[in-house]
Amino acid sequence: MACAYNIKFYYYIAFDCKWRVATDDKEVEADFGMFHENRVMKSNFQQVTTGCREPRATRNVGTNLVLSEKEGGLFMSSKSNNTLVRLDVT
Repeated sequence: MACAYNIKFYYYIAFDCKWRVATDDKEVEADFGMFHENRVMKSNFQQVTTGCREPRATRNVGTNLVLSEKEGGLFMSSKSNNTLVRLDVT
């Protein structure tokens, strides 16, 4: 899915999960987070910048509600039939 939307990097977990080592014996998955278990951001992420992105909107084809992002904010607006809005969400 990341390739379909031209997403170069993504994370599926925010925090380290040391409990996984004790319960599932999956040591490698215990340190996948961007934050330590104590909620402190890992030093290698503290200097990361993502740059400026174009504002974008996604229309839910079921409800026609529009979810948009701009200047670091996320907004849900009223129904739209605008065909120029991306149809990413079903």
